Amino acid sequence: AGTKRWMGTLPRTLTAIIGEKRLRVVHGGLSVINEFIFPSCADAPLNSAMNEAECDGILAGHSGIPFARVIGEKLWLNSGAVGIPANDGTDRVWYAIIEPAEDGLKISTHPLTYDHKTAAGEMRREGLTAYADALESGHWPSTDVLPEQETAETGQRLKPVSLTWN
Repeated sequence: AGTKRWMGTLPRTLTAIIGEKRLRVVHGGLSVINEFIFPSCADAPLNSAMNEAECDGILAGHSGIPFARVIGEKLWLNSGAVGIPANDGTDRVWYAIIEPAEDGLKISTHPLTYDHKTAAGEMRREGLTAYADALESGHWPSTDVLPEQETAETGQRLKPVSLTWN
């Protein structure tokens, strides 16, 4: 209960300045903290959120499937998640790196392998069997939130993404 109260005091968004770009950092979506934004999401709602956020780009997570998309001059980057695989049939989790480059910012997503067997064992001891299975199989325990495209891509091994945003 104390941790939940403390988390409730934290800001809903953060702003990061990297190079000359102003990024808004959110958990899921700009307005809805637990919104799922997937790679198949149309450009219009992403662009609308970035305009509302008055930023050059948004760095998000929550959906667990990494992707980077430049829309006009703005960037939407979903870093993936280090807590659960990306539903791609592998035990890898994902993160992103943003680094200044001579001609803008270099954006890249990366898989991370870790001791998922130990983590799954600890989850099972806590009664989180479905999530333990997901760590080992790379398949989510529930796919009801997935749009049609991501449902069709379940179990397909993801590849890292790299782009320069200027």
